[in-house]
Amino acid sequence: MKRITVFLLAVLVTLIALAGCSADYSEMKSDEDSGNDDNVELNQSLTAPTRKIIYEVDASYYVDDIDQALVWLKDLLGEDEWIDREERANTSAHLTFRIKSERLDAFIDEIESEYDSSSYRKVGEDISLNYQNTSDLITRYTAEKARNLELYDEATSFSDMMTITERISELEQMIATLQGELSLFDSLVDYSEVRLSIYRENIYTRLPFGERINEGFKDGVSFVIDFFDGLVIVLVTLFPVALIFGPIGYGGYRIVKRIQMKQRKAKEKNETNKE
Repeated sequence: MKRITVFLLAVLVTLIALAGCSADYSEMKSDEDSGNDDNVELNQSLTAPTRKIIYEVDASYYVDDIDQALVWLKDLLGEDEWIDREERANTSAHLTFRIKSERLDAFIDEIESEYDSSSYRKVGEDISLNYQNTSDLITRYTAEKARNLELYDEATSFSDMMTITERISELEQMIATLQGELSLFDSLVDYSEVRLSIYRENIYTRLPFGERINEGFKDGVSFVIDFFDGLVIVLVTLFPVALIFGPIGYGGYRIVKRIQMKQRKAKEKNETNKE
């Protein structure tokens, strides 16, 4: 009986010990799994790429009044937006805007709601890889510069100090160039380039008869002036050439005519002798 009791107690103690080990292992495994989840989340946040996209828009619109349309378009600009280029003609205008990329679509939608579109094209260029490569080079060159500064402090010879100084100067130049590229990238990404062309719509059908005659007369005068401007330019351009080669050409012409006259007289004389 005592042996049975001792055996049962031993079995009970063993089961309790195994249960405790199993619990400890489960807690350890749970902690490991939790730690792995944190690592996965951290790695995902580190490797998630930051997209850098440059947007460009080309569009053209028909308007009733170009001057009024220009004023209206300029009023759409924000305080930190601007016009890079503006070209104005009688019946058209061409502008290049710099619009914050975050409100590019809203800017275009507002124009579309006001004027009829003739053409529209939006292009996006992803420069994320170039941007990241440039950033990595800056980081690498900066670390190399720091290491070279340490080596300079430890240098014992003048030649070593000169070599290290030259390398530090090269690194500083490369870092400055790369930082300039990053600044350009940031500007192009933050501000989209919008090239707009606006044209006056159906000018001759909308204007009264008298104004159409006036516009036609102005166009005719402008054409005549442009024609004579071109003609004068051509004549002025050819004048030095004519001044030099004109006498030479005329002299050659006279010589050829004289030779032909002598040949004709000689031929007539031969025919007379034969008779």
